[in-house]
Amino acid sequence: MSCRWPSADKVLLPGSQHVDVWCVELDAAQLLIENYLGVLDEAEKGRAARYYNEADRSKFILRRGVLRQLLGKYLNAQPSQIQYTTNEFGKPALDQRIGSDLQFNLSTSGDTALLAFTEGRRVGVDIERERQDFETGSIANRFFSAAEQVSLSQLPPGQRLQGFYNCWTRKEAVIKALGQGLSLPLDSFDVNLAPGEPARVLAARDAAFEALQMKLQDLELSNGYTAALAAEGGNWKATCWQYEEMGA
Repeated sequence: MSCRWPSADKVLLPGSQHVDVWCVELDAAQLLIENYLGVLDEAEKGRAARYYNEADRSKFILRRGVLRQLLGKYLNAQPSQIQYTTNEFGKPALDQRIGSDLQFNLSTSGDTALLAFTEGRRVGVDIERERQDFETGSIANRFFSAAEQVSLSQLPPGQRLQGFYNCWTRKEAVIKALGQGLSLPLDSFDVNLAPGEPARVLAARDAAFEALQMKLQDLELSNGYTAALAAEGGNWKATCWQYEEMGA
């Protein structure tokens, strides 16, 4: 189990001062995959059908089904009736006709998904399963800023893998919160990465100036995973929950 967070007795709207983060163990949710498939809309079912790999198809169905389930709980609505819209970069949001300012984001790695929800502020979350054989040096040279590459190289060898994943998840969370996709280069802003330091955005350049509006927080998971949360403004607190089946 990658998350050891408490379960929630009920699902209440988080308000603007809180961010709810839900951890979903996809292997456990697999038992009810047909239920989750049943709440997806036709576009989502079409996307699921286009996956060649059955495991990837199942993960798509589960994370989208759980997203609809939680949105339904927050909004007191049928999960299958939730309607989305997307911005020009493809980031999904609730259709304005729903009349809610609930914001959300999700991320999946391995058999774990994280879903983040808040009201009235942009939010992004990222989770990565750590790989000991990953070519961190070449990835860092390609995507990290010059300052981040220097910081990573100055870490003791035993801390560099964790430093890499700290940097990667923090940057991905910021990018996802900003909602601009790959149009915003990962090296256009700097985050800190040394293990043990509170996560934060250090600097931003050009079109990435809005990254400075993001507060970052690392999320505590079991060994083998690194995750980060980003949300607009600094006056919010994260609450982490373990997702349990609520009836699809």
